[in-house]
Amino acid sequence: MKVKQPAWASMPVLDVRALSDEVICQLTKAYNAVCEKELTALAKLDTDPVRAEIDKEDATPEKDKSMRLRLL
Repeated sequence: MKVKQPAWASMPVLDVRALSDEVICQLTKAYNAVCEKELTALAKLDTDPVRAEIDKEDATPEKDKSMRLRLL
């Protein structure tokens, strides 16, 4: 998959320095749950069970501002 360089400028970048210890812990647990599983090809991402599991692990409640991920 190729992304043209001008497209990069509009992409948000996660500021990991702004994450709380609680969020880092949740992200670590989510990563450890899927890190050894194999992803399917990007063309099949809509039916990939591992990608669905990753999406499900997004533990960022909208109502809790302290849990939101800040982007640069």
